[in-house]
Amino acid sequence: MLHRLTFVAMIAALVGLTHSASAAIVTWDGGGADANWMTPANWVGDVAPVAGDSLVFDGGVQTTNTNNFPVGTNFAGISIPATAGPFILNTTTATINLSGDVINSRPSGTTTINPPLALQNNVNYEVTAANKLHVQVGAISGGFKLTKTGAGILSTTGSNTFTGGFDITGGIVRGSVSGNTTASLGTGAISISNGSALELRSTTATNFNNALVLGTGGGKIDARSNHSFNPASISGSGELTLRPTGADNLVFTTTDMKAGPSQWSGQVVIDRNGRNSFGLRLGNSFVSNSLLNAAITLNDNTFISRQNGTNQPGTNIVDIGTLSSSFANTSLGNSTAGTGYFVYSIGARNENSSFAGNIINGSTASALRKVGTGTLTLAGTANTFSGPSEINAGRLNVNGALTNATLALTVNTGGTLGGTGPIAGSTTVSGGTIAPGTSIGTLNTASVVIGPSGTFEVEYNVSASQPIDLLNVVGNLTLDATSVVTFVNLNSGAAPLTDARYVFAKYTGSLTGTAFGTVNSLPIGYMLDFSVPNEIALITAIPEVSSFVAVGAALGGLALVARRRHEGVCGSSHGAQVR
Repeated sequence: MLHRLTFVAMIAALVGLTHSASAAIVTWDGGGADANWMTPANWVGDVAPVAGDSLVFDGGVQTTNTNNFPVGTNFAGISIPATAGPFILNTTTATINLSGDVINSRPSGTTTINPPLALQNNVNYEVTAANKLHVQVGAISGGFKLTKTGAGILSTTGSNTFTGGFDITGGIVRGSVSGNTTASLGTGAISISNGSALELRSTTATNFNNALVLGTGGGKIDARSNHSFNPASISGSGELTLRPTGADNLVFTTTDMKAGPSQWSGQVVIDRNGRNSFGLRLGNSFVSNSLLNAAITLNDNTFISRQNGTNQPGTNIVDIGTLSSSFANTSLGNSTAGTGYFVYSIGARNENSSFAGNIINGSTASALRKVGTGTLTLAGTANTFSGPSEINAGRLNVNGALTNATLALTVNTGGTLGGTGPIAGSTTVSGGTIAPGTSIGTLNTASVVIGPSGTFEVEYNVSASQPIDLLNVVGNLTLDATSVVTFVNLNSGAAPLTDARYVFAKYTGSLTGTAFGTVNSLPIGYMLDFSVPNEIALITAIPEVSSFVAVGAALGGLALVARRRHEGVCGSSHGAQVR
C-alpha cells in the first residue's frame, strides 16, 4: 500500500502533466466571421484557445479584435511577432489572469492591449524595438512583480495596483495617470537600471511616492511641470537623471530625496533634455539632509532652487554631497520665497568637484557652507550669494568671482580658502588657512583678517614663472597677534630663493598689526619685511646690529694687538735711541 503522502504527490504530478499537455501555443489568423477570441475560425487550425494557453497574435487580418472569454480566464502569455500587424486587443469581459510574459516584437507602430491583467506570476513585459509604442490600457493588478524589458516604450494608462514591484530594465515606461505613482505604477518599489527611463506624462500634478531602486547603469525619471519627487526611499548604486518631458520648459518640484550614506551612492544628473531650461525646485517640505550623500551634476542651462515660506536666518539648510557642472549657465539658489537666508552645505561626500555655474541670491539670500575633506572649486564669475558663509573643512578654491560686497566669508579651523578670486566681500581666517592660488598663484580679495590663530600659507618655487604666492587685498589687511605665516617650498631640490626681495602680500588700505604671531619654515637667508608701504615681503637677511658690533670689536682687538706688537718690536730700538 502506498504511503498517503506519496500517493498525493503522484496525483499532483499527474495533474501537472495533464495541464502541461493541455497547454498550447495558439496563433491568431483572423479567419472567422467576427473578431472574437472564442471563435475557432479566428485561430490557426480552427481551434480556439482554452484556459492556460499562450496566445500569439500574428498576421494582418482582424487586427482589432475582442476578448470575449469569461472574466478571469487564465492565459500563459501574449505575443505579437515581428511579422504581425499593429494589433488592438479589446475586451468586453474585463480581466485576464496572466501567468506568462507579454512580448511585442513588432519593429514599429503602436499595439494596444485593453483587457486588464491580473498577474498570477512574476511577468516580463517586453517591447523590443526602440521606435515602437505599446499601450496597456487596462489596469495591471496582482501580488507579483512586473518587469519591463526591451528598448521600446510601454505606456500604461490604467490605475495599476500590482504590489510586487516594477523593474524597468530597458527602454521607456510612460505613466500618464495623475495623482500618486503608487496608484498608477503599482505600490511596490520601482527599480530602474541600464539607462532606462520612467516618464510621468500626466498633464496634472503627479507625485512619485514609491520606493526607488537605482540599479547598474542607473536610469532617468522625466516629468512635467510641478510633479513631485518624494520617494519612500532610495537605494542601489546607479545614477539618477532627472529631466523634463513633453513640451514643457518647466521645473520639477522635489519634496524629499531621502538619500543617505547607508542607502544610495547618490549620483544625480539634472538635464534639460533639449528644452530651454530645467530645474529641480526643493519644495516647502524638503528635508534638509535629503541630498546629504548625493553627487549633483547640473547639465546645460539647469538649476536647483529652494522654496520655503518661513524660515529663520541660517536654519534652513540644503545638504549636497558634491556639486558639479561644466556649464556657466547653471545655478544653485535663487529662492523665490522665505525670509532670512538659505544655507547650502556642500561637500559631505569628501570628494573634489568643480562648479562652473553660480551660487546666487533670489528674493531670499543664499549662503555657502563648505564641509567635507574634498576641494570645491567655484569657477563661475557671477556668484552673488551674500548670506554669512563659512569654510569648515576641506578647501574652497574661488577661481571665478564672488561679486557681493556684503558677503562675510569665514575660514574656520580645518578649512582652507584658495584660488584666484576676486572676492568682493570680507574674509576672516579664524583658525583656518588662506592659501592663494591652486598651487602658486595670486588670490584677489577685499579686506582680510588673518586670526585669531589663522594661517597664511605661502608657497614658493624658484623654478616657477611666479616664484611665490601673492595675497592681493583691495582693502585693509589685519594680522592678529596669534596669526601664523607658513612658508612651503614646492621645489626642495632647487635653491629655495635667489632674488633679494619677494612680495607675498599687498593691500591698498591700512595694515593692522605689524607682525605675525608665529613664522614657520622661513626660507634660509631671508627675513620678513614690512618697511615698504602696502607690502609684506621676504628680503635677503642682513646680520643683526649686535653681530656687527661683535665683529667690529673682534677686528678692532686684532688690530690693537698687531699695533702693540709692532710698536713693541720697533720701540725697543727707538727707545734705545731716545735714551
